[in-house]
Amino acid sequence: MGYLDGFTGQTPGKAIMGTRLVDQQGNLIGSGSGIGRKFLHIVDALVCGLGYLLPIVDAKRQTIADKIMSTYVVTGVDKKPFSISLWMPPQQ
Repeated sequence: MGYLDGFTGQTPGKAIMGTRLVDQQGNLIGSGSGIGRKFLHIVDALVCGLGYLLPIVDAKRQTIADKIMSTYVVTGVDKKPFSISLWMPPQQ
């Protein structure tokens, strides 16, 4: 999932909900950074899971992992129906 977050900006759940993961300039973060961000979610869980709730009260709606990586989950992206093609990176 971290690979998909970095490479395409979306996991299947983000694609269905119409959200995307981007950096401060609005670009994709890359697969390595996406995987790193997933590992940093451990920090969100260390504080009794409160890091996952931080977006509710944070002005930029970021988790602790997002703050460390300087990433944002943005809304307003076209929603995609659930299908197996969401799991496959686009062919170049």
